[in-house]
Amino acid sequence: MNNIRKFGTLKIQPMKNFLALLFILVFCITSCKKQDEKGFHNQEKVQAYNDSVFNQLNKVWKINVPKGSKALNPILEDWKPWMALVNELKLKPVSTISAFQKKAQVLSEVAQNLTYQGYPAEIDRPDIRARYTTLLTYIQNLDMYINLSPIDLEKVDICLKDVQKSLNELVKMMEEDLIRDNYEKEEGEEIMIEEMKQMMNTTRNANPEEVE
Repeated sequence: MNNIRKFGTLKIQPMKNFLALLFILVFCITSCKKQDEKGFHNQEKVQAYNDSVFNQLNKVWKINVPKGSKALNPILEDWKPWMALVNELKLKPVSTISAFQKKAQVLSEVAQNLTYQGYPAEIDRPDIRARYTTLLTYIQNLDMYINLSPIDLEKVDICLKDVQKSLNELVKMMEEDLIRDNYEKEEGEEIMIEEMKQMMNTTRNANPEEVE
């Protein structure tokens, strides 16, 4: 009788072990499936967020370089640091968020490099240098905000608008300074011509015989 009980106990024990292993296996498979589903949903959320950020950046990234006058354009075209900045401003990123971040970084470096170069004599004025410093600050702010994690899209939008506004005002100031210079030269030439006329009249009055 005791032997039968022992035999029965031995038979039942492997069955319990099998069921326990089966339960563990099912639990592991279920857990892994849930983790995979969770990871997939997280990837979807990250992709959706990245797409949203990229679309917003692509929408607000608008920088137009103002066209200069016939008097200003030759001066700017010969100014290599300025043309390097203009070329970077005109090239809009089109692929990824990191492309926009890289573009802002390059813009900041090129804009900073211009400050180490000489200005053309025609526009080498304190007011123009001050206005360019303002533009540089806005470009550096753009570089900073677009490289934050997460990206502050509102700040990026404001910086882009500030860059555009400052760029417009800088070119406008260059134009005004050139006009002012030309006006002063013309005014000076008129004074010089008037002085020469007076000198000639004085000479004629002093030597009437030579005039005859």
